[in-house]
Amino acid sequence: MNPRRTDALPPSPVHWAMVDDWSQEGDLAASARRVSAKGAPGRAQCAALRLLASVLDAEHVLVFGSTGGVAEAWLLEGMRTTGTLTVIDADPGVQAATRDALASTPSTAVRVITGRSDAILPRLTDTGYDLIVFDAVASGSLGIEHASRLLRHGGMLVLRLDDHEAGSRGVRDEAGRLRDDPRWTTAWLTVGTGLIAAVWHGDEETAEG
Repeated sequence: MNPRRTDALPPSPVHWAMVDDWSQEGDLAASARRVSAKGAPGRAQCAALRLLASVLDAEHVLVFGSTGGVAEAWLLEGMRTTGTLTVIDADPGVQAATRDALASTPSTAVRVITGRSDAILPRLTDTGYDLIVFDAVASGSLGIEHASRLLRHGGMLVLRLDDHEAGSRGVRDEAGRLRDDPRWTTAWLTVGTGLIAAVWHGDEETAEG
């Protein structure tokens, strides 16, 4: 009898396609995906985002780098029904698509803001968010810098990766910063094209206060 192999190969594209197909998409997200002008994250990655929002019992969620309403619709499913999703992107066309895709949601559930990260992020409320989802390249180091201010203690930052971003030097550097900072607990999740998830613990004195 052969011993169990410990050097198993990574999942094949067929396996990942099966995982993506297994994740059932709601009508709101499916409608947004059909008209999305930019490459929206796959269903498996969106399902992971929904799961994280649900685990956190998130009421206030911030997205920087809109997906045209696709991932945003999944996040709304995982959030509290009384919560607010804030979506920021510098592209007016993408934000118009996001508004259209989420038009059927209550007006208090979604805020869509058009602008650059360096102009918008400093104006947001300190410790005001349970979950922050950033496009890894669009947000860069500025996003991580502001995330530590914007998240509540125990809140989570998620960097969403595209295929071409996962191996880039900039993304590896930002992931390393999070991993090596004792104020964060970090994991690189290989679902879809990749997510880097980090829980914010802050400074112990601040947390105890």
